Amino acid sequence: MSFLVRFGWLFAAIAIDGGNASAQEARTRVSSGPHYVGVPIDIQIIADGFERSPEPTIEAKIPSGSTMKFIGVSPNTSSSIQIINGQMTRNERVRFAYNYRLVVNNPGTLQVRPFRITQGKSSTQTDALSLVVEAVPTTAEQRFRLVFPEGPLWVGERVPVAVEWWLSESFAQRLAGRRATIPLFNLTDHFKFEDRPSPGATSALTVDTTSGTLELPATVLNKRWRNEPYLVVTARRSMIALKAGEVTIDPSSIVVEEATRWSTDFFGTRVPANVRRLSVYDESRKLVFKSPPTTGRPPSFAGAVGRGFSFDVSADRSVVQIGDPISLTIDIRGDTALDTVSLPYLTQSGLNSRDFKTPDLPVAGLVESGLKRFVVVIRVVNESVSEIPSLAFSWFDPGTGRYQTTHSRPIALSVGAATIVSAVDVVTTQESDEQAPTKTESTTLSDTPHPPFTLTGAELSIEMRPEVLLESPKAWYAEPIGLVAIYIFGLILIAISIAARRHASVDPAVSTRRKMLEVERRSVANADRVEELSQSLRRIAAVTPTLPRDEYDALLVECDNLAYAPGTGEDMAVDARLRTRALALADQILEAAR
Repeated sequence: MSFLVRFGWLFAAIAIDGGNASAQEARTRVSSGPHYVGVPIDIQIIADGFERSPEPTIEAKIPSGSTMKFIGVSPNTSSSIQIINGQMTRNERVRFAYNYRLVVNNPGTLQVRPFRITQGKSSTQTDALSLVVEAVPTTAEQRFRLVFPEGPLWVGERVPVAVEWWLSESFAQRLAGRRATIPLFNLTDHFKFEDRPSPGATSALTVDTTSGTLELPATVLNKRWRNEPYLVVTARRSMIALKAGEVTIDPSSIVVEEATRWSTDFFGTRVPANVRRLSVYDESRKLVFKSPPTTGRPPSFAGAVGRGFSFDVSADRSVVQIGDPISLTIDIRGDTALDTVSLPYLTQSGLNSRDFKTPDLPVAGLVESGLKRFVVVIRVVNESVSEIPSLAFSWFDPGTGRYQTTHSRPIALSVGAATIVSAVDVVTTQESDEQAPTKTESTTLSDTPHPPFTLTGAELSIEMRPEVLLESPKAWYAEPIGLVAIYIFGLILIAISIAARRHASVDPAVSTRRKMLEVERRSVANADRVEELSQSLRRIAAVTPTLPRDEYDALLVECDNLAYAPGTGEDMAVDARLRTRALALADQILEAAR
């Protein structure tokens, strides 16, 4: 009997555990009503019976006339162990909670379609949801509006936007909460928004957007409207239009909670015991944004729109040879959204393409400490160049409706001719480095006349004796050891021919380059003065297609700085550290060429 009881408990436990593991279900929780237009409604989807991993996916369809944002998912796992009649059962429960925030734009009954949760081949869905959304009553004791500057608006211009909330002083005493909805701030495909410091801010304005909740710093001032005292709460943002055209902005609104009855808490503080919601709406707007005019547009204009720009250019070196890299640091400041500012092509700013080689593609910059910094590498290609000329930067001023241009200061350069290495230089250098052998008089076959052909003294008789003709040869190569030697010699000849063929297949240009690099490597090792070392490095760079550019540029800059430093001159000796770096670079290049 006890066996049957134990078997029954075990069967029940397995059945319960299997049922929990296989049953998936989903249900919906909604924040308590009443629900109002423009007031966020929190929706939570609870999914049970799924495995811990992989995380189930959820499908949701946004109801028309509303916006819905996915806030996140929070998995929760709980487990329990039961021991009955010596039998242990383990139960694990995995629950996923998916959170959404729904904002309805119009009053009425809203139908929310079922949410579907899927994990592998398992799937379930919630029931459909019906929400009754009411319009929030309005009150004449407050008004809400967006304030834009007058005049034309331009693409790229930083446009200040003021959010003003006016409320009577008596109405302000009865407020328990407020949340604003500003559709303009949801148009992130048309505008870029900036939150700038607000000196004197003593309050905050809560704004609900599709990307989250904003807490905008706000100032509070006393003003009069319709000859009545009002408190004016003002929050400010800046917007930058990303494209030209007309944009329709839906009305902004704010929903407040007015306390109709008050009570006191344990500490004697007055708290609202009963509240009602009230709202106020702004009017819809149409904004038109124009692109800067093409008439009178300078070549150095790259789309910057704003005021008060400055343009500073500095170089990392001023003593160079033709082809040496020069790193330019370009700083741009101005009253605009700096991350939208681009650098014009330097050939359009004043660099002559016959004198300088500049990047062919746009250069990205980095915004830091109130400026945007660009780093551009250029190279001098003309020995007659004596300076980096003054460069131009242009922008469109929305206040005056005209283009403005500023210039950088010119930078003096000392440019020397580049050293070109040829194969003749290598041969000449090799002959100078290695002493040629002394020529002695010798006689070759071509120098000696051939003697006349003669048969005098020749043995012309024919051997007819069989014993002589059939006699085995006694030469060394007829012996076994001689035959082995002949075979080994033949294999050596084959190996030599293969090596000779590979050597013949080497590109003559590659072979010549290797010889040149070997010569210049010895020049680096034997250089006594910094100027000699610098010239050797330049000759190496002249014949190297793939040069380790960063280390080469750093070495070249250090050599030039030492050679042209005041009080040292070109006779500056090479120290051990500099020679070691130069030899390491030469060895790296030579190894890559082999």
